[in-house]
Amino acid sequence: MMQNGNESAFNNYGQVAEIPFRVFEYLMNNTSQDAENLWKALRYDDINPLRHKNLTLKEKRSLIWDGSPEEDYKFRVFNKPLMVDDLADNTSTTPSPIQFRMFRYGLIPSTQLSGIVLFEIDTYSGDKVAYMRNENNIPVERTDYLESKLLTLLNGVDIGFGYDFLQFNKEVSRTSQSLSSINNGKLFYGRSMVLALHWSVPQSDGNCE
Repeated sequence: MMQNGNESAFNNYGQVAEIPFRVFEYLMNNTSQDAENLWKALRYDDINPLRHKNLTLKEKRSLIWDGSPEEDYKFRVFNKPLMVDDLADNTSTTPSPIQFRMFRYGLIPSTQLSGIVLFEIDTYSGDKVAYMRNENNIPVERTDYLESKLLTLLNGVDIGFGYDFLQFNKEVSRTSQSLSSINNGKLFYGRSMVLALHWSVPQSDGNCE
């Protein structure tokens, strides 16, 4: 909470911008097979990405965008929305894109003491790498697989911020949904979903009054 020059307390949203990277750290350090398979499906372009060995922590970190303005095509994980030039300028010389992007979609104040933060998660693929086989050796579409894994790993997970969990839940926000709504002709396509998080940061003394 923040004191607004008087005795009224207000919610502090100062750490909201950190959440996407905190989620990336959680996914990097998660050693469950679901998490390991998520990284393999992001990293390996062939039809059997899950047959490859697990990525090291260093290899996972190398897939996360580090702010390089002219080398977006080298990364697979971003905390910013897609800019068409990020992919369009490189499709002729690099493999078709496989990406996962998470960023703040919206912020809805409930009261002066709490609010709901909305995060958009987008998964992208090029047509040439859309086909893959899952754990059961069943053919699946790659962005569908990536999104399903992200829901498994993030829905209902306490990431240590706010006072609730990331949720795929219309009771928290009517915006929470998944749509196959990303398409850029022959370059790439993808899915977009929204997760919600109740947000209330307590005062340093722990009081919310």
